[in-house]
Amino acid sequence: MAIEMEKGSVSIDAQNIMPVIKRWLYSDKDIFLREVVSNGCDAITKYRMTNPDDESEMSVMVTVDKENKTLTISDTGIGMTEEELVRFDKLAQTVVLTAQGIPSLFAGEEMLRTKGGVSNSHDSPDRVNRIDWSFKADHKDVFDYYRGLIALRRTHPAFRLATAAEIERHLRFLDTGDTHVVAYMLVDHAGDDPWREILVVYNGARAEKRVRIPPGDWHAVCLDGRIASEALAVFSGDSVPVPASSALIAYLP
Repeated sequence: MAIEMEKGSVSIDAQNIMPVIKRWLYSDKDIFLREVVSNGCDAITKYRMTNPDDESEMSVMVTVDKENKTLTISDTGIGMTEEELVRFDKLAQTVVLTAQGIPSLFAGEEMLRTKGGVSNSHDSPDRVNRIDWSFKADHKDVFDYYRGLIALRRTHPAFRLATAAEIERHLRFLDTGDTHVVAYMLVDHAGDDPWREILVVYNGARAEKRVRIPPGDWHAVCLDGRIASEALAVFSGDSVPVPASSALIAYLP
């Protein structure tokens, strides 16, 4: 059966999440089945993206066992690993905390809080809505990354320009030539920032990308899922590598 490719991919631990989904999210079995099949389509999309030369037919298979009263759904794709989930989470939050305007964070997302798949938990019990503080220890790297992003935003007014006129005067988008990559610069000490020029790149691809940059010695403070107050690396030349599924923030003094 041919499958139409759709953007995105997700994998979940069905054994842990299934009881919560059954009780709190889906009251209609048809909707639940559709969502599981959709996850299979996402897994196929990921396989196509990571194996572009493979033209073999991909499929989602639904097998009915009437005797045992079971329904088995399988696919020929590949799911998202925990490492990929963490990388994309860091990338997404970098977009939020380097954007102009007022950012909003959900409680617990800095430690990868989960509600077990419940998307609207206003009437769910504490076992769904509680914050499990053990997640902070389990995902300390993510917690520290969020803390570093918040510190960066607080320290540098270039990320907090007050008016549309200021943004128009100081923000310049770069042509990356790649739909998976967005890059821009904040120029001329934006907002009286101590950094003369700031380069921000978001790489949403699952492969390293090179982005053309203006000349100079660029000091990277956010690189490959790491963030620091001091330079992690210094780049020069006409382009800079940006690792897969990550952000780059660099500056000219």
